[in-house]
Amino acid sequence: MQRPSGHHRGAGSEAVPTSLSAADPSSAHTPLFEDLPDVWPSGCGEPGLLEACSTACQDATSQLEAVRCASVTAFLDARPVTVAVTELRALLLDHAQYREEEGPALEAVRSGTRVWVSAGPRPPRWGGVRLVADALSVKWVAALPVRAVEGWAGSLNLYGTEHLERFEMLDAAVLDRLVDSLQQAFEEYVVAQPND
Repeated sequence: MQRPSGHHRGAGSEAVPTSLSAADPSSAHTPLFEDLPDVWPSGCGEPGLLEACSTACQDATSQLEAVRCASVTAFLDARPVTVAVTELRALLLDHAQYREEEGPALEAVRSGTRVWVSAGPRPPRWGGVRLVADALSVKWVAALPVRAVEGWAGSLNLYGTEHLERFEMLDAAVLDRLVDSLQQAFEEYVVAQPND
């Protein structure tokens, strides 16, 4: 789904301006989300990466029946930020991981491996994140690492609200295609950055 330039999908799936100046050309205010530490500042000027991340999240929820919501975590300036999300519940789970400094998305980026966690009677691997997931009725989480040039740059995070017996039940071809598209976008973003 194509969105007009200067907009991205908000938590309620409506197109929202990426900055105050996009909504009001006469505004000289700073971007709306500048002071939130876990939301990528909207004035970053990387529309290609934002569009690719938003598209991957939308495609994950439309092409993988078990996926209720999705997000993309990127490591920018050595800290995780959410750059795309389909639902508020995904954003809340991302922020819980950033706050706790642990969780599936962070583990996927640190280890370079796909991480799968599901609800169950055993003690939770990430207690604080598990509490938030339980409160939001999330039954499972999958985090797929995304590589860019010389290292792991982020992760595609998938969240389900219905029981899923195992990760392999998700369509591997769709997952690979989503990760490949994100990898290409992250690599283009990294290569385009000025060398300091």
